[in-house]
Amino acid sequence: QLSLDKTVRAKLTPEELKEFNTLFVKEIKDSFLTKLENYSNEKIELKNSVKTQPNRISVFSVIKGKKEDMEVVFKYYLVSEGLWKIYDLEIAGVSLIQSYRTQFSEIVTKDGVTKLLEKLRQKQ
Repeated sequence: QLSLDKTVRAKLTPEELKEFNTLFVKEIKDSFLTKLENYSNEKIELKNSVKTQPNRISVFSVIKGKKEDMEVVFKYYLVSEGLWKIYDLEIAGVSLIQSYRTQFSEIVTKDGVTKLLEKLRQKQ
């Protein structure tokens, strides 16, 4: 839901929103798996965590690369007592969710909701 701004979300029917959610989850999983294949034996150094809201925390870390280090912030929300789920990843100051939100808004503004769903279907 965070990957769509309110104006874009309002343009989707409940059926389109359901399809979007299914396609987007698959897109994120495929994207992560592809990127993870590029890494092996890197170390992640956890720096600190900050409670940003009562049910949200940000975990600051550094991935120690072979050539360079990369700052990464893992953002989590509390689902239920003791169960946290990741909702965003910030790499070198760039939010993954914000990047998708901007990209999706541009597509919907220019070509409409149908085109957004079409593009996500094509990636499957």
